[in-house]
Amino acid sequence: MKSSVASLRLLLLSLMMSTGFSLHAQQSENDSVPIRIPEDERVRVNGNLFGKKENLLYHFDRDRKKWYCIETPFEKITDILPYQQSRDTVMLADGCHFYLFAINEQTYTPFRYDHPLKDFLQYPVDFIRISATVTGCSGSVKDKIEYKRNGDMFVSQNNERECVSLWKHEENESDRVFKSFKKSFSAAELDSLLHHLDEQYDAGVSWEMFNITAADLDAMCMDLGGEASYGRYHLPDSTDLQWLADTILQVSDSLLTAIVMSPPRSYCTTTTKLLISFTNRQNQKLTIKSYDPSCSVGTIPYMLPAKGKCDGKTLYISCVPFMQFMASLMPDTMISRQKFNVHELLCKVGIYFWRKK
Repeated sequence: MKSSVASLRLLLLSLMMSTGFSLHAQQSENDSVPIRIPEDERVRVNGNLFGKKENLLYHFDRDRKKWYCIETPFEKITDILPYQQSRDTVMLADGCHFYLFAINEQTYTPFRYDHPLKDFLQYPVDFIRISATVTGCSGSVKDKIEYKRNGDMFVSQNNERECVSLWKHEENESDRVFKSFKKSFSAAELDSLLHHLDEQYDAGVSWEMFNITAADLDAMCMDLGGEASYGRYHLPDSTDLQWLADTILQVSDSLLTAIVMSPPRSYCTTTTKLLISFTNRQNQKLTIKSYDPSCSVGTIPYMLPAKGKCDGKTLYISCVPFMQFMASLMPDTMISRQKFNVHELLCKVGIYFWRKK
């Protein structure tokens, strides 16, 4: 039943995104059991009070003094944000896309920004910082790399020791790491990629981008079956792993994007955060954050999901070429190893399949 509901939701969202039509929400209230929303789960947007839990949106009617529950077609509401052009509309996010929710009409319509970085890109980027932090029970460790524009090149501001993580630092490895570290790159290359991001920030992902091999699928089965020493993805022994390996690459691009961009379902005391910031000549900033609270210790699949912020706009970024370039700037031993990790990607998709089945 859960699988069919999820499939129906995906079908509705795909239809909404391809046609741009609005969908009416279903609202419910219960007079005998009042809806109670904890203070820390409430969000005030344009004077309206909202709450969210999984795919449920809660709205407080100021005239009736009651909370209403609205079931959305999304698997999970990840953000409720103001829509600058109307106080009676808010923006809802499902981790991949935004939708305009009209409060009075109770409808939501697909929405995307047209060139959200246009103003930021009017001035050249002068400074880049990539910082990675792993926080656990024993404290936190942080690495960072920085580049500054020098003419038509970006040049590293890091010295040799800073290119090797303090967490995994080995003296005999410092020369190798420093030599492999990209100490400079063309400013024109970054400018081109930033303009591509401006146009295709939510382009989505497809299997063709990842060059999955038979060995990758075998490794996924070993980990999901608990045979690997890592084994944090262990599934019940009754799981048909061969079926999973045979069918996983048949996942559609839209579903694959939704899975990759979905928030983590598990949490623990170790969290990993990657923050990329760009500063232009007017001191305006574009920031991109990737965050994982599920004990993966820096192996977020393909550095996604990623959330960007620029000029008051929030973006869900699924532009693989841009994130791939940013990953290429990170030294091999950087503590947050959020690079293109095929194994983590396959395991995340495999776990999703198992839960829906």
